[in-house]
Amino acid sequence: MQEWEKKLIGEIAKVTSSKRIFLSDYVEEGVPFWRSKEVIEQYHGKNVSTELFIAFDKYEEIKNKFGVPRPGDILLTSVGTIGVPYLVRNESPFYFKDGNLTWIKDIHSEAEPYYIYLWLSSDIGQKEIQNNLIGSSQKALTIDSLKKIKIVLPPLPTQQKIASILSAYDDLIENNLKRIKLLEEMAQITYEEWFVRMRFPGYESVPIETTGLPEGWEVKAISTICDVNKTSISTRNTPEKIRYIDISSAETGSYSAPLEMAFSEAPSRARRRLAFGDTIFSTVRPNRR
Repeated sequence: MQEWEKKLIGEIAKVTSSKRIFLSDYVEEGVPFWRSKEVIEQYHGKNVSTELFIAFDKYEEIKNKFGVPRPGDILLTSVGTIGVPYLVRNESPFYFKDGNLTWIKDIHSEAEPYYIYLWLSSDIGQKEIQNNLIGSSQKALTIDSLKKIKIVLPPLPTQQKIASILSAYDDLIENNLKRIKLLEEMAQITYEEWFVRMRFPGYESVPIETTGLPEGWEVKAISTICDVNKTSISTRNTPEKIRYIDISSAETGSYSAPLEMAFSEAPSRARRRLAFGDTIFSTVRPNRR
């Protein structure tokens, strides 16, 4: 029976990035252009919320000279929310931003791409990624650091069996996420119908006041019904470890996996303590809930 072994990612694949795309290269329509945000959304089964494009001619030029992502390649977020993987499938052509994403390509025949994707997603893989970050205030995963990460690599048939079993669960999760998305869309439609168009159940019999609101309704400052930014971590009673949610992690209705770190290593802005039922939203960069 073959033994499981550890190999450097740089030994079983080529680790690189994309060619530089400038702001002047963006166009209104063309080939989708992804950053970390788009990969994170794809990882969580969501549609891309903000679409960027480059021209088809630009894409073809890059494809012919340097290559583009192909099925079986893996992209990995390398700044902000670090370590979110994306396995390229048979989707439409796209390209991606250098620096934001690292590209694992030309994976050797001894390794199953889906197994590598699963390992990177696992707690063990995520811990290895966190242990190989550089920088103090702004963490990053470099190409060289990713090359040196050791991955547990069983014999290929075992990798393929693991991938086959877990891909079935992934398909089930994907289908459930699609159902959840439909329910969220229905909830949004209901909200707009009730509280924007004011067609809530029984609205026909409710008088409308001069304020434009139904009788009995009122407008209040949010600070009168809840606390805003008041629950902070006391400097006299700080935890050893925290789970930190960066602004890039916040998405509409949810957030991606928080980063676990020692409180002493956390950014100075990591001072708000969250509790069940709290709401967070970004106030700079994309203003998302």
